Amino acid sequence: MTFEQYPALLITKLYVPRVREATVSRERLFAQLEAGRARKLILVAAAAGSGKTTVVAEWCSQHANDACWVSLDEGDNDP
Repeated sequence: MTFEQYPALLITKLYVPRVREATVSRERLFAQLEAGRARKLILVAAAAGSGKTTVVAEWCSQHANDACWVSLDEGDNDP
């Protein structure tokens, strides 16, 4: 199955969001993400609006071959 055959909603859950050019780099947080690279999964949890998406998207853009993106929300709880 190719990407063209997947529903548009599913595809949006798999793309890394674009990072704005004026984003402030968070080197300390990047170092923590780097430390987790030996693991199978890195879970990032913090309060709404704290910059999780921005930090992880910027980090993923620097590690495009070693990272993948999956966005989950409440609707994904239903098996």
